[in-house]
Amino acid sequence: MGILDFLKVTVADKGKGKTPAPARKAAGSVVEFDGKSFPIAAINAKGFVAVRFDGSLVTGQTARVSVKVDEPGGRFSFATTIGVADTSGGKLTADWNVLPPEVEDAIRKLAQPRKGAGGR
Repeated sequence: MGILDFLKVTVADKGKGKTPAPARKAAGSVVEFDGKSFPIAAINAKGFVAVRFDGSLVTGQTARVSVKVDEPGGRFSFATTIGVADTSGGKLTADWNVLPPEVEDAIRKLAQPRKGAGGR
């Protein structure tokens, strides 16, 4: 056994005693497509704005997406088709093409407390 083999064994033994950190659940709302997920910064009955967007969609494009809403006002998910309005500045701004009435109502309920919080 050489000196390097001894160090490899020692380092490996020290790492075995540690327990891995528990996996954290991503908080907040996200939009998912093509195996990618982007956090939603704003959502309303007309559309949404997602941040940290990688530019994989272009303005004017239509896309099928999955949306997962996880906010204090509600928790639900749905699939829909969007029309991409803007993709500049690392943001994705999109309009809903068609939303089922129950999803539209749930989104409207999410936006209502935000309007009242501003004192208007």
